[in-house]
Amino acid sequence: MVDARSRGALLLALAVMAAPAAARAEDRGGPELIPPHRWGYVAGGALGLTGAGFGFLARSEALRATTLTSARDSSAAMSLARGHAATANLCYAMAGAAALYALVLELLPRGPAADAASLAFRF
Repeated sequence: MVDARSRGALLLALAVMAAPAAARAEDRGGPELIPPHRWGYVAGGALGLTGAGFGFLARSEALRATTLTSARDSSAAMSLARGHAATANLCYAMAGAAALYALVLELLPRGPAADAASLAFRF
């Protein structure tokens, strides 16, 4: 079950990961603030902070559910807390995947050595 918050977090991750491609298309020729292969760290950090925010919301809703006297309100608050917790877990998983992706890109060779080691055949 993917709700609006989860879709928003996914779209944020895609936008952050697609930003280097748009920056390369413009090619300003000046020094880069963040090299393209390090945008994964930025995405991982943003998703980690988003997950922490949703985790905080989940915890506060769960605490609020214990103080409610109506069973219906308490059940609704716990359901909302579960949704926030699921979104936080999804953000944490995506943050880990983005950081792992950035680490792989960091360790891969770049430049002429990478072209020489490539197995691609060029005509």
